[in-house]
Amino acid sequence: MHVQFWNALQSHRWRHAPDFLKQRALLLYQSQQRCRWHLTIGSAQGWSLEELNQDLIFEVREELFNEKREKETSSAIQVCIISSCSFVITLTSFLFFPC
Repeated sequence: MHVQFWNALQSHRWRHAPDFLKQRALLLYQSQQRCRWHLTIGSAQGWSLEELNQDLIFEVREELFNEKREKETSSAIQVCIISSCSFVITLTSFLFFPC
């Protein structure tokens, strides 16, 4: 079962995709499913890892995309605030200390 899981991950179309988030999504999916599988061994909630759950892979990619977008937005806001502060300081200096 584990061999089929790794083979399925290795042959997945996202494995060599130019989109880095797709590759990271496969890694995160693998990690999550491996942990969940080990936690459910011997219980009624156990399942086989042989087939990849494409819906869960899409969800993981969506989470990574949202996380990246939030970081980029936060970074852009910080740059904007710093630029605005720099402009205000320059303007204030000019008004109070003209050349």
